[in-house]
Amino acid sequence: MSLEMLSERERQIALLIVKGLTNKAIAKELGVAEGTVKVHLRVMYQKFGIYRRAKLAVEIQSELRSSGGLGKDTGALPRNQAI
Repeated sequence: MSLEMLSERERQIALLIVKGLTNKAIAKELGVAEGTVKVHLRVMYQKFGIYRRAKLAVEIQSELRSSGGLGKDTGALPRNQAI
């Protein structure tokens, strides 16, 4: 699974998950309802074929390491910065 398969909003949420934010904090950060975050998470779970938030975070971290980040628009971490 490549992070390029995620929508822009999903990539934003992915980065915030890696940073350890809760659904409520992600919703506040992005200016959306908490339910909207949950919908995006369910879609990401399906895309990655997983069912747990911790596993999603691990998968995202792995992809970040291999791809060098999520892209400039999402405030991605540089390739050499630890996650």
